[in-house]
Amino acid sequence: MDGTITTRMIAVLLQSLFGIAQLVPATSRPAAVAPALGDTGSLVRLKLTFTKAPTNPTVTIDGMPFGVAKIFSITSDDAAASSETVLKPVLWGGTLPVMDAANKPVLNADGTAKTRTYPGVVYDDGTGRQVRAGWGDAVCAKSLVETRDLVYGHYLGLADLRAAAKTQERAILNHTYEHSNQDPVYQLRANQDALNNYAGYVMRVLVLPTSYPGLVVPWFAPANGFPAVLVESEGYQPDRSSAAPFQNQIAGGFCTPDRAFNGDGPYPDSGWDKSNWNWGALNPGHELMTRQNFDGQFSQANYPNIKNWIDSGFTWDNDRNVRSRSSYFVHGYDVAAAPWLQQMCDDMLHNPLARGRVAIMNIHQAAEYNECRAKAVVGAPQVSGNTVIVDVNTAAFHPDCRWRNLTFNVTAGGGAKLTAVQVQGSTSYSYNLTTGLINSYQMRGEASPHPVPKAADRRRTGKR
Repeated sequence: MDGTITTRMIAVLLQSLFGIAQLVPATSRPAAVAPALGDTGSLVRLKLTFTKAPTNPTVTIDGMPFGVAKIFSITSDDAAASSETVLKPVLWGGTLPVMDAANKPVLNADGTAKTRTYPGVVYDDGTGRQVRAGWGDAVCAKSLVETRDLVYGHYLGLADLRAAAKTQERAILNHTYEHSNQDPVYQLRANQDALNNYAGYVMRVLVLPTSYPGLVVPWFAPANGFPAVLVESEGYQPDRSSAAPFQNQIAGGFCTPDRAFNGDGPYPDSGWDKSNWNWGALNPGHELMTRQNFDGQFSQANYPNIKNWIDSGFTWDNDRNVRSRSSYFVHGYDVAAAPWLQQMCDDMLHNPLARGRVAIMNIHQAAEYNECRAKAVVGAPQVSGNTVIVDVNTAAFHPDCRWRNLTFNVTAGGGAKLTAVQVQGSTSYSYNLTTGLINSYQMRGEASPHPVPKAADRRRTGKR
């Protein structure tokens, strides 16, 4: 050894630390996938080569990650263990026993248990690169740091959460410390600090339990120290009164029930009364979203409800010519739910109503893309012959931002065709020379710099 650090050594280190290699399995277009280049800080540089000098070259950031037409997000509330035992084998590939409608094993003629192997669920990033489907685990950390109470604690083990914190596709979401509505700021902050301390993960999505008395905007103000990028509730609306119950709707132009931003601007025809809330004023850059409950729906009898929800989401978007995100949650899956999970993914990704590619992405990653696209500053193209360089300033990204991915669209006039792409300042990238779509991948997995309070400083609410 001569002490030289090779690209291969860096790639191995990135894989061991952050699971970088898990992001992209083998692709059908290897020439469109670049090696790891490393993080150059607050600059992403695109170097574009054309067949000849282009006229009026433009680089814009797409409203949706990978330029997809639709995103579906899956959440496992209370971090049920079935995230590992059922959901993960279906989404990432694995073998499970075949169960009947009563969740009893189906046997082969020789008496052995019948099994089914799931290949895993992937979607295309627009360049031929395949990305694994992802999901989020909404965690209540009290059982992790104080007791093993499993009534409203997380069911996953600490090792599971630490592993989840290093993956590209999986997120950990803040579901309050004790699944309690008492002292909301404490509940959310204590949970945030616990996961930061024990799993090295910064939870930027707050997933509120139904027991909350009302979503009060000041809870999430920057003064309270929340690095939140999105708050998700179960069909409610913020109100100025701390005691007022939520209404079964949400407001503000960012989202609709069970849907979030469309990537092309506020939803038209919203018709919501925005006079009774001040979400945007107190929480710039935050999104508000609701989600659908599918507990008990993954069966032959009830699956039509899921299919209707999927189809109606596409129809809603198509009728309004928008792109949106849709989100659902459950409190765990029986093994018998596995084939219906697979059917759901098929109906999401290969739906005849879809007007373009579809992604199954955790809600944290999807929300941070929306934040990053708003904060990134695309510089003017610098043209030199048939080469164009565009610098993208990312200095305004939140320090706790985990997924710093950006998707660019490139156009040029004068008959110039794109022939080569290089991206600096990303972990890796992919591109499509025909469509001009470029994906810059970058994930940071370090723990937050926020201080973790000592156990003696934590005030217990008295409710489990």
